[in-house]
Amino acid sequence: MASVPPGLIARIGGPESYSDKATRAIFGDAARILRCDTIRECLESLPDGKAACAVVPVHNAILGDIVMEGKTVKNMAGELGLSVVKERKQRIFLVLASYGKLDEIDIVCSIQPALDQCKKFFDRHKNISMAATIGNKIITDTSAAAEHVKHSGVRYTGAICDADAAKHHGVPIVLPLVADKEKNFTTFYVYEKR
Repeated sequence: MASVPPGLIARIGGPESYSDKATRAIFGDAARILRCDTIRECLESLPDGKAACAVVPVHNAILGDIVMEGKTVKNMAGELGLSVVKERKQRIFLVLASYGKLDEIDIVCSIQPALDQCKKFFDRHKNISMAATIGNKIITDTSAAAEHVKHSGVRYTGAICDADAAKHHGVPIVLPLVADKEKNFTTFYVYEKR
């Protein structure tokens, strides 16, 4: 485990999101967090002086390099003059969580990359639609998807999230391991300003 930097650590995601898990694995539970809504916001917090470092996902075993706004995260970081100082390969266990049974679920929400990692599930269940937004708001992390299901309390809504996020929000797991590959990892980089 790396020592905790003296400033804030920028990351996306709420409790038990994969960014939260990666940050805690690198820096421990004592890390002081600047929670951001987007990867770009995390990266831009460094040149702006709001955070000492940023923990962001850069590559997924199913999707390849993470692309935001038409650019890879690595390119975005390079354009901002940021350097990689640490790396963490985080195991991803995506589950389907809902208060309903599988045949009651009409819509499943999560961040778009998590939904994209479960294409085979959606191909088998064509009656279930995907949602990366709630109303006009983009879902920012897998934990937020589980939190949405918790607050909606309806049986026809589900979330693609981590089992720990489902447990944290009190949403039952309907199906374990819904990703296209069982061995699924996301690589996170810790960036600092050069």
